Amino acid sequence: KLSDEQASGVICYHLSGIIDSEKLSPITGSSIKGTAIKVELWISKDDFLARNIKLTGKITDNESLGIVRTLILSKFDETIIIELPK
Repeated sequence: KLSDEQASGVICYHLSGIIDSEKLSPITGSSIKGTAIKVELWISKDDFLARNIKLTGKITDNESLGIVRTLILSKFDETIIIELPK
C-alpha cells in the first residue's frame, strides 16, 4: 500500500504489486508466459471501485519492453452501445 492519492476526482487507496502476464490475457486477448507485470491500482475509499489501473511491462509478444498501459475507469453503471466498425 502506498500513500492515498486523488484519482478521477476522488480520494483513493493507492496499491502497487506484481502480477503474472498470463493473468491479464482476458483483457489483452493473449499473453506471453512467465512475465512479471508491475501493477498500480487506485481504488476509491468511498465506493471501492477501481478508478485507475497502470500496467507496466510486456504482456504480449508484439509489444516493446517497458510498455505502460493506463486505464481510467469512469461512468460506472452507465448504459453504452458498442457498434461494430464498418
